[in-house]
Amino acid sequence: MWRRLNREDLLKSNPLLGGSESQGQLRWRVYEEYEVVPLEDADDDFVQVAGRGTDREAPLVSVYEPITDTPHLFLEFARLIESKSPEIALSSFVHKYGLLGLSPERTYHGDPSLAQVSPSIHNDDKGGRHDSLEHIWALAYEANESLLLYEAAISGNREKLEHALFSSYGGAEWVRERRGRLRGRAEATGASWVEVLVNAALFQLLEYAHGPLVTS
Repeated sequence: MWRRLNREDLLKSNPLLGGSESQGQLRWRVYEEYEVVPLEDADDDFVQVAGRGTDREAPLVSVYEPITDTPHLFLEFARLIESKSPEIALSSFVHKYGLLGLSPERTYHGDPSLAQVSPSIHNDDKGGRHDSLEHIWALAYEANESLLLYEAAISGNREKLEHALFSSYGGAEWVRERRGRLRGRAEATGASWVEVLVNAALFQLLEYAHGPLVTS
């Protein structure tokens, strides 16, 4: 039976929650105001803390640990493109949770023991050239596709699986070819069509998380 994931699902699945002490140790900062800056040598604009590097730089308003304080953060980010006003939704998200931290940073803010396993070259919470609107929206679409794939996979619903696997990609010919490959896999393995779709959905999730694995 298919259903949308909610905050409770993520709360229950987070092994770091429930303790009395801080567990995340990856602290993120939120500032009072942000600004969109045009790039002279590119078509896209980027986002940063308003007045960055000047005496008018927006002040810090809060610090939190994303892993433990906001275990639902991925869910909210993934749902941005489903909003009736995505641009307004993104602005609200950034003002509430801060930027994604896609630009290189000079210093690491967090537990020193996690410095080697944290994205230390991509964690500037003040933003910068790499925090472009194009990049942010690309990640939002990928997050949304990942969410739809996961929801479809755990439900085992054929229609939802087919929609998640085939409808989000461009080109009718590509869809026919991929559907044909998956049909062939079902015939070769004796697996049901739904089982093959679930496998393909989970494989796609792994590719989103780790990059391309093999050609499929």
